[in-house]
Amino acid sequence: MINNLKTFRHPIKFIQEMDCLKKLINPTLYYSIYSYIPQSISEIRFESTISLSNLTDHWLNNTLSTLENNRELSFHSKVTSEDVTYHIPMIDLGGRSDEIKNLPVLGDLCEYWNINFSVYSSGRSYHCYGDRLISETDWVKFMGSLLLLNIPGKNKIIDNRWVGHRLIGGYSALRWSNNTNHYKKYPILLGKMSDLV
Repeated sequence: MINNLKTFRHPIKFIQEMDCLKKLINPTLYYSIYSYIPQSISEIRFESTISLSNLTDHWLNNTLSTLENNRELSFHSKVTSEDVTYHIPMIDLGGRSDEIKNLPVLGDLCEYWNINFSVYSSGRSYHCYGDRLISETDWVKFMGSLLLLNIPGKNKIIDNRWVGHRLIGGYSALRWSNNTNHYKKYPILLGKMSDLV
């Protein structure tokens, strides 16, 4: 068991319990092991797949315990089932630890997309996971709508570099580990956005 990791408050629990994933036939989920490169366009990322049935607490603990020193684990938005690609809507808020005050601004986004999000404190920012799947076409539109939340001259609500990297990569990805000095802690559940705004 990894020290200080509470899987019942970790995003793995949210993914394991997503009803829309359970309704798919043999869904394939995606994740990667990556190295963080500050202010870079390129990424060092090794992508892998896992079935929903194999996405267990044991798998998470085993994967985290075998990470090399300069590597982190991230979970992807991409889901495939019967040759159809879906995405779990994901958000990486800003880059400061006080963005929780910006959550009310996200209320319109939730209403527009008819999505509620589970919100996790990741130490440096907040991560959000949507409660339904969207199509690949809608995922691109969703990522664009995130950028529109950043108002010129105001503090950034959305990490626009994250959006850029993810559009280039073709999927969203949020960190599930705490294995390098760049990050402060494992992502920890704060609650549903609808209860926090």
